[in-house]
Amino acid sequence: MSTSPILSCIGAGRLGSTLCKLLAQHLSIGQVLNRSQASSDQAAEFIGAGTAINNSDQLQTADIWLLATPDDAIESNFKILQARSMLRSGDIVFHCSGALTAAILRQPSVLSASIHPMHSFADPQRSAKNFAGTPCAIEGHPSAVAKLVKLFNAIGARPFEISSTQKVLYHAAAVMSCNYLVTLLDTGENILRAAGID
Repeated sequence: MSTSPILSCIGAGRLGSTLCKLLAQHLSIGQVLNRSQASSDQAAEFIGAGTAINNSDQLQTADIWLLATPDDAIESNFKILQARSMLRSGDIVFHCSGALTAAILRQPSVLSASIHPMHSFADPQRSAKNFAGTPCAIEGHPSAVAKLVKLFNAIGARPFEISSTQKVLYHAAAVMSCNYLVTLLDTGENILRAAGID
């Protein structure tokens, strides 16, 4: 009798908790680790599964690790998993940075990857309902990529593989198209106002 893989999340903010909520339909959610117990409790309640913790001393092993922290904290949290001997041979560990590659998650026999959903997670409730169809750039160890592609397909995403050497260009394009479009529209509106047009 096979058991469902366990996914634990470090940094279950808007992105992390949304992905965990969606993935909980296809695997077991283990631990949810945030900086405060209140934040961890809130994330686990939103996800509808998982054990809320706020101290890395409480970590237990998992089959899949999602590091959904800000970019500058991904590597340090990975090192915490290493220091606490949480990573076993064949475990998958992935992050969701648009700029960083899977290469920052280096450990022999651990399957590392990065998957970046091109989606705004400002409202997790709405994101959980509207996530289907989201393009997700993925790169990393082939076995990790294969398993994550299957999982993300199951939650309605549209994963596509990207070369780690081209990730910086991908991220620049994503930033320009997602962020600068708003800036362009705002600038156009201001110019129209200056021209006396409502």
